[in-house]
Amino acid sequence: MKKFFFFALLLVIFLPMPAQVKVGAGALHQPEGFPTLNVTSSFGVPFWIYIDEVQQTDNPVASICLQNLPVGDLYVRVELDNQDHNSIGRFVTINDRSIYLSIVRQGALYGLQTGFSGVHPQFMQPLVVNEPPKPPHPVPGGLQPVSHCMNDVDFSEALHLIQKESFDSSRLSIAKQVASSNQLCVRQIIEICQKFSFESNRLEFAKYAYAFCSERDKYYMVNKAFSYESSKRELDAFIKPNSIIRIRNDF
Repeated sequence: MKKFFFFALLLVIFLPMPAQVKVGAGALHQPEGFPTLNVTSSFGVPFWIYIDEVQQTDNPVASICLQNLPVGDLYVRVELDNQDHNSIGRFVTINDRSIYLSIVRQGALYGLQTGFSGVHPQFMQPLVVNEPPKPPHPVPGGLQPVSHCMNDVDFSEALHLIQKESFDSSRLSIAKQVASSNQLCVRQIIEICQKFSFESNRLEFAKYAYAFCSERDKYYMVNKAFSYESSKRELDAFIKPNSIIRIRNDF
């Protein structure tokens, strides 16, 4: 009998065990063929990641794979775990293919660049989502919705960073980073436009910031930032087709 138990023990020890891979807390195995969003830091600085402004991780990570993505456009934003807490973002379209983004750095500027497959993420988890969004239109008898603007303290700091640059081209680069990483209301876009020396740069930023404005129905007010009627007409011509596209997507 002792020999039997000893033999059974040897079998338990030396038989191959099923492989177990732990990739992040609460990780799920994504079936083949389903798209994922993979983000990695190309220079090693960890980051927090937000999808449509919903935080996905409690702690910064060096790379991550997000599963269970809905088809359509998503806004991806990362906040670097460094002294300046640099924040960068971009829109991505989810369809039947996985997306690979790499956080890159050029000097003091950062960006999210489309990368290639083959990245092995440090963490893998399903997409974290909030409760269903509230209707965009006020319910009869209810409170009016409040416009979302960038926090005043953060906006003041961003405005200072833009203003201290010596060249309009540098101001424009930083301004675009601010716009793509935050929700700006009309008054904030006007204030940023007024920091440019050249009308052409004001117009370029006004066109760029339209996609990130929380008050698109009031965007005509941005015209006050321009000195020339030609700039106002060009912005108006840019907004009209984009407004039509937005309305169509809402139905």
